[in-house]
Amino acid sequence: MSMHSGTGKRAPIFLDSAWYCYANSAAMLLSAVGEDIPPRTIEALSAVGLGASFKHLPFFGELTTPDKGLSQALALLGFEYDEAFVEVADSPPFDRLDALLAECPVILGPLDMSCLIYNPLRPREPGADHYVLAYAADGQSVHLHDPAGFAHVSIERSYLARAWRADGVSYKRGHYRHWTRPRRIRRPSSGELYEAALGAFKPLYRQAEEAAARERRPIGRDALLTLAKAASQKAFSEAQLGHLVFFALPLGAKRALDYAVFFQGQHEGLRQLKLDQAAVFGACQSSMTKEAWTEAAKAFERLADIEALIKAAILLA
Repeated sequence: MSMHSGTGKRAPIFLDSAWYCYANSAAMLLSAVGEDIPPRTIEALSAVGLGASFKHLPFFGELTTPDKGLSQALALLGFEYDEAFVEVADSPPFDRLDALLAECPVILGPLDMSCLIYNPLRPREPGADHYVLAYAADGQSVHLHDPAGFAHVSIERSYLARAWRADGVSYKRGHYRHWTRPRRIRRPSSGELYEAALGAFKPLYRQAEEAAARERRPIGRDALLTLAKAASQKAFSEAQLGHLVFFALPLGAKRALDYAVFFQGQHEGLRQLKLDQAAVFGACQSSMTKEAWTEAAKAFERLADIEALIKAAILLA
């Protein structure tokens, strides 16, 4: 099947990294309209990786959700785009999707990853969120680039409908959310992009504080100190330990390094703090995997200090 047959579309490039599923999906979408934006830039602009929280599972990100972060990143980069969703899950909008795909690829998400049957490593329990880029469809299936490492895969519409409903994804807003047709309306300089991003980040910190106070749960420095105490007492559940060493800690280091690149040339203090944070995330990963609990507790304490400094630097910038 040709991705160019009669449509005049540019084929999207394929980018993979399951951890950056929404950022890679957005970068692939933009590539289809001739824009080369690195996923790490989109990830930084999303603000998803800023802050920290600890409720049932620890996350090194608290300020926003991937769907909101994706939209924020596209807007900061200077794009208008079409974003839509359906309030009632009864009827997946496949007619609309088919029409959109005749013109441009479409980001789909959040999806419930457990329904993506082409992925042999998918979670078998519902609730893990994911984003993909749809680039074509036929009467039976939709054809995708999945940033989890699966280019040019196909999924039957019935399975995609279940995934796209996202019933198990806690943060979903409606169902069948999608983004397409990015149009550049501004081309901000690196300095303008940095200033706009800081302007977007600051109110998110305040909103996160208010939500955490209402829900009586620790965020930011307090969440990391709670993790330090749990490490010192060897008090992590199996689920928490697995989440940290397989996902949250290595992703935290990756995001911190990408923020360091984003802040380079704009704010040397924040760049260095993010480099320091990445190194401590890596040290914490090493300690946790060898069950060196005292070392891990000290690393979480150091991360708590760095988190407070990053927040203060952003709010004062």
